[in-house]
Amino acid sequence: MEINDNSIGVVDYGCGNLFSVENAIKKITKNYFISSDYEKLKSADRIILPGVGSFSKAMSNLRALGIDDLIIEHVNSGKPLLGICLGMQILLSKGYEHGETKGLDLVSGEVLLFPSLEGYRIPHMGWNEVLYKSDVPNEFENIDNKTCFYFVHSYYCDVTEDIKKVYVNYCDMDVVVGFEKGNIKGVQFHPEKSQDAGIYLLRQFINGGT
Repeated sequence: MEINDNSIGVVDYGCGNLFSVENAIKKITKNYFISSDYEKLKSADRIILPGVGSFSKAMSNLRALGIDDLIIEHVNSGKPLLGICLGMQILLSKGYEHGETKGLDLVSGEVLLFPSLEGYRIPHMGWNEVLYKSDVPNEFENIDNKTCFYFVHSYYCDVTEDIKKVYVNYCDMDVVVGFEKGNIKGVQFHPEKSQDAGIYLLRQFINGGT
């Protein structure tokens, strides 16, 4: 356990595996809270936005709680944000799960269903290598290229902005599974289920710079 002055707010909006995320965060810091309250989350130095489920349900829940606006305010104030799995996907412009739905539009792109190809299962589930092509997000800088992380997803992020990215090769495509746009971070895999590498990445976000 490390001494950490950053207050970590974990968003509870009815679409996250909070138990696993909390267990991982506990290994890094005691200075965290889980909340769906706008004012409480506003006090956080850094926000983690986990997510499991559908794009449309996630956005509906966020809007009902007013947390969509809170996340945008948090980012605009310069504070770091980390989206995990579905939490990464809803940072994009829009998704198509259960109909077209507008996302938070913090990163340009769409969330699309993997194509049905022989030899590939949907969802993409299990351990897979994360690949580097050029500049990588800060959290990955001391993680080796082709380190394995744990995935569960049927939809993928088609990111159209020129930002720091990492990839996985699936369905004959190099798919973006991590990005950094200034203080906005996202990972498609589950760091909380990815053993040492996942805990290291979370530690870098919690303790690191923007």
